[in-house]
Amino acid sequence: MPSKIKELQLDYDSLSNVNPQLIYGSVGGFPSDSVWESKAAFDLTIQALSGLMFINGDQDGPPFKIGYAIADTLTA
Repeated sequence: MPSKIKELQLDYDSLSNVNPQLIYGSVGGFPSDSVWESKAAFDLTIQALSGLMFINGDQDGPPFKIGYAIADTLTA
């Protein structure tokens, strides 16, 4: 995603030319130095990768998503 932000001129350097007093923040689902940097991270992905789905549901059944978008809510 970082390359798309620059392509759309929504990066700090582009926007600060319009407003030098800009305070810029950016949040990504994965670290910028990660091999997953460009991958989308949404609630279901984070629930699965964190192991949260594994501990939810029946013990002998498949992983089960939590009904509430907990990862999206906590990161917001």
